[in-house]
Amino acid sequence: MLNKIIFIIMTGSFIITYLDDIETGGDYIDISRNGVFVKRIYNQIEDLYSTPLVVNDVVSVTYVPFNGFTSEFTLTRRDYTTDAEGDDNGIKETVIASDIPLTTYTFTATTVNNAYDFVYMFENNVQSNFQIWTEASEPIMTENDEYINQQF
Repeated sequence: MLNKIIFIIMTGSFIITYLDDIETGGDYIDISRNGVFVKRIYNQIEDLYSTPLVVNDVVSVTYVPFNGFTSEFTLTRRDYTTDAEGDDNGIKETVIASDIPLTTYTFTATTVNNAYDFVYMFENNVQSNFQIWTEASEPIMTENDEYINQQF
């Protein structure tokens, strides 16, 4: 009698949202999976499928800034299960990282034991690090005698 061993490899997804309202160009995000370059993103995008993920894949996201800009990100894992609790319909969300300055961030893909699918959602927000100056090189003052430190 032959015994069969079946391995099921669950494949998830890495979805990225790159919010860059400044639109001056020059900055970008690189994505690597298991040390292999996968994608470079220059333009503002929303919910872009960037690479498949298998449990234990190592993903690195690197933000290469343009002068005067920084980026903060949030990483969330969504696990799809058949175990509905309350009103979640079996969809469990776990925040992995929240509002962290991005230079390079690396994580290992995991999921919960009872999941039949999973998605990692990466969302960043590019911000400027400079003040708006008037023609006289003075900061703009409001009616409340406070200076504006304008950031996107």
